[in-house]
Amino acid sequence: MKADESKIASEWALFSHTDAYKDWVKAMEDTMKLIQTNVDNMTETKTTPQGTVTTNLDSERCALLNQRKVGIAYAMQYVKLRLDKNLT
Repeated sequence: MKADESKIASEWALFSHTDAYKDWVKAMEDTMKLIQTNVDNMTETKTTPQGTVTTNLDSERCALLNQRKVGIAYAMQYVKLRLDKNLT
């Protein structure tokens, strides 16, 4: 592993022990679950100043939400790989 990769992996390892990191992981997991629920139901619920609004989703919007979920999964996988590199 290159020196700069080792440094980055070490910084992620330090960060992984913080409450901020745990909060980030929980937020990403919660967001992925919400997206999956929205796609499964083909509806999206939003809270507005006027109250809760539920809208139907078309297949294009569902595809975009699935892309967002893939992006979140990629970000989480990046961190996991950095943490795994720190252990080797």
